[in-house]
Amino acid sequence: MKFNLKAFALAGGVLWGVSLFLMTLINLFTRHVEYFQLSGGWGGSFLAMMASFYPGYSATPLGLITGTVYGFVDGCLTGLLFAWAYNFLSSRLTHTIKM
Repeated sequence: MKFNLKAFALAGGVLWGVSLFLMTLINLFTRHVEYFQLSGGWGGSFLAMMASFYPGYSATPLGLITGTVYGFVDGCLTGLLFAWAYNFLSSRLTHTIKM
């Protein structure tokens, strides 16, 4: 069985882009809640780490769009790499191990 590279890349991009979008959106709404203020809002520490990976990204309304684009591109590339590696290794292993 082989993975469809385009479908896997698109699924990875949508998943990671939407995840980063939702985390940033929730962070923007919970920033002023007393319970979350130490970490800078819900997921604030995680989003600060993402800001170190993605130049120009921050937990702001503009960062919401920037992070979604970065997340989509990053997820697409990661999904493509994972699917390609799976297809490559599965074709190699099925030829060497016959069941």
